[in-house]
Amino acid sequence: MSAPDAALVVAVIALSGTLAASQLTAKASRRAAFVQELRVRTADAFREAFAVQHAMEWVTWHALHDPDALDEAMKREYAAEVHRALPALLGAIAATAALSLDVYDGMQPILEALYKLEEEVAREMRFVGSHGPPREEAIDGLSALADRAQQLYKDLPIRLAAVMALAADPSKGV
Repeated sequence: MSAPDAALVVAVIALSGTLAASQLTAKASRRAAFVQELRVRTADAFREAFAVQHAMEWVTWHALHDPDALDEAMKREYAAEVHRALPALLGAIAATAALSLDVYDGMQPILEALYKLEEEVAREMRFVGSHGPPREEAIDGLSALADRAQQLYKDLPIRLAAVMALAADPSKGV
């Protein structure tokens, strides 16, 4: 083989290697961007879940430690915070599901616990502004939910870590 032919073969081999490396780099970059977007959307969902959890823990804490502070104003504040956070939470969940149903499925157990507890807190909050037995029952009901609200505070970060690991590598499962 002549020197020019050998140089051409070497150049073709080098170009092929460069193209292959470039394709691998592009694929890795797309994968990294996908994982980052999935993690951002998942974090958005959990941020809003924490907002709802905090609102619940706040009113149940007051039921236990300062029931006189539970009034119509606190009821309105609670409702405003939850009704601000829930649409944002649902939007972030939808974005997460669009990116990965596995991550979405991994979020469901903790979100179901959040929704169920919020429904119970909201039911009890209905009568905090009233007087007599309905108010006393509402305070007692909220007090009884305080441990669950606090447990949710402990469970959310653990579930978040598991879901974030899945978002980083969807092949792992939750």
